[in-house]
Amino acid sequence: MSEKDKDLFRYRLIAPLLDPDLQRGDKKAIIESIAGKNHQLPSGREVKFSPETIKSWYKRFRKEGFDGLKDKARSDCGKSRAISEEIIQKACDLKIEVPRRTITKIIDILEGEGITEKDTVKKSTLHRVFQHKHLTSRIPKEKGYWQRFQAEFPNDLWQSDQMHGSYLPNPNNPGKNIRTQLLAWMDDCSRVVTHAQFFFEAKLPNLEHCLRKAIQKMGVPKKIYVDNGQIYSSKHLASICASLGIRLMFARPYSPQGKGKIEKFFGYVRSSFMPEISSSRIITLSQLNEAFRAWLELKYHRRIHSELKAKPIDIFMTHQDKLHYASLEQIKEAFLYREKRKVHKDCTFSLMGDYYEVLPALVGQEVEILFDPDDLETVKVYLAGDFFQQAKVLRTPPRRAKKQTSQDNPVRTGVDYLKNLVNEHRNIQEGFLFGPKVTSDNRFTVAALLTIMQRKGFHLSDFEKSEIQKCFDNFGPFDRDSTSQILTAIVKLKGTRQHISFYLQKIIETKTNQGGNAND
Repeated sequence: MSEKDKDLFRYRLIAPLLDPDLQRGDKKAIIESIAGKNHQLPSGREVKFSPETIKSWYKRFRKEGFDGLKDKARSDCGKSRAISEEIIQKACDLKIEVPRRTITKIIDILEGEGITEKDTVKKSTLHRVFQHKHLTSRIPKEKGYWQRFQAEFPNDLWQSDQMHGSYLPNPNNPGKNIRTQLLAWMDDCSRVVTHAQFFFEAKLPNLEHCLRKAIQKMGVPKKIYVDNGQIYSSKHLASICASLGIRLMFARPYSPQGKGKIEKFFGYVRSSFMPEISSSRIITLSQLNEAFRAWLELKYHRRIHSELKAKPIDIFMTHQDKLHYASLEQIKEAFLYREKRKVHKDCTFSLMGDYYEVLPALVGQEVEILFDPDDLETVKVYLAGDFFQQAKVLRTPPRRAKKQTSQDNPVRTGVDYLKNLVNEHRNIQEGFLFGPKVTSDNRFTVAALLTIMQRKGFHLSDFEKSEIQKCFDNFGPFDRDSTSQILTAIVKLKGTRQHISFYLQKIIETKTNQGGNAND
């Protein structure tokens, strides 16, 4: 078990204590509840922790942050504190021979046979050994029960799950079809789907891509509730949540009842959206996702929910003042991947098929690389835990272009429901689930923004231009008049020497009515 695994385990353990909505006296009850249960370490061993230990981890986290959960050096490090392996093996053999033998009886036998001296072996020691080796008797499980629950405000709690989608032609093997997978994040209070997208594989990078899009559009949730699947129990997802202050909660194994809301949404997708795919001309993943976004924004979010008796998007926007948004830089930093590489003699290292050049001082050293899989132009290089430099792509090996294929499925009727829905969605041109509508006559382009910024004295690098393009791709379209006004106000108050993300964040906030004031 690595130190990182141990720190994340402790963070998950104390996460219930970090809820800002706890009432007076709740923390004591939570600490006693945590201390009264067995907990499985990442190594597989089950242990219990005293209330004092839980309190100390909580206090260290409040004082020092995530670093406060790291182990302090022991004064007796390196000294043996366990009984010998021979005695442990003999005790286990005695338990296996007669499973109903108690720990007290086994200790009496060991002392009577002269295998160990009197009072050398403690009952607690053998109890931990038998628990680890699964030699203790099983306690019958209590029958479970469930209570109805709904978060009080939007972004208090998000749920996530996946479902099987339709079959599409395999882009790598056009002669065969491959089944798509839908990954979705849903707000528990309003039932708004903060982001959902079809992929060919339900892998961790695709899940994190959806979560990143959801946070950029709808804000940072306080908690997220997921099942125990492999992609949800990854260390990187736990690290993202810890960086953004999100409490990561897991459903009880084999208890799907806790995610009934998102399962009901998937049922509506199967009954309302999926049947229309067969009568459409959708043959690529991008076409499928465009149609699904149109259906999601124009139909699902704007229909009266049968239980809430209101439109999901209206409920979400009613509590807009309670939403918390992270800056683009904070989100980018939280989602960075970490991998270790050894620097070659030619001052380069390879990552994701690309080569990066670093300073000669790093030759032969093992470095940690922080990178965004969606933006590999520049990566961060750390040495022994400290930032050393940024590295840019030196050379990119040639990659064979994918073969483009086309295949038309004949339409059996003259009605293409999804095509009509996509055309309607394009005409409305909504970049978000909410925000002002932007007409084609007043739409602000990237070229127009670059021209205005250059006239105001900006000297934009290639990196800054690429960040502007990403902002327009993720959050556009923008209104020409309001964008020009907020940019003029910001430059007047702050000048042109701020980081590019500062100006882009203000432009986005203006569109979403989250604070277009340049004085912020």
